[in-house]
Amino acid sequence: MKIVIEAQHTYENQLTIEDIEEGVFQSGFEVSEVLVGSSDNPAVAWAEQNNIPIQIHLIEWDNIKGATNVKTNKYGKKYNADAAKNRNSLLCAQADGMI
Repeated sequence: MKIVIEAQHTYENQLTIEDIEEGVFQSGFEVSEVLVGSSDNPAVAWAEQNNIPIQIHLIEWDNIKGATNVKTNKYGKKYNADAAKNRNSLLCAQADGMI
């Protein structure tokens, strides 16, 4: 199964590899591929340790082509304000489950 493993992005609440191992065990999923939204997600290390393929889908803030919610930041640079939502939707569409 292709599984999204999402982790907190704060130092105090960061998941450990042991937490991920426990989550996978409790889910009962047979993980064949891990999908994540950032390369610093500890799920990347867990997948590497278990020889499981990884897909990393970064947020594409600069991709404004076809974007319907383009904003300008305080430096005058345009960005796709829906980029995080779009990336999360892509992860969910490609996954068979989530931990």
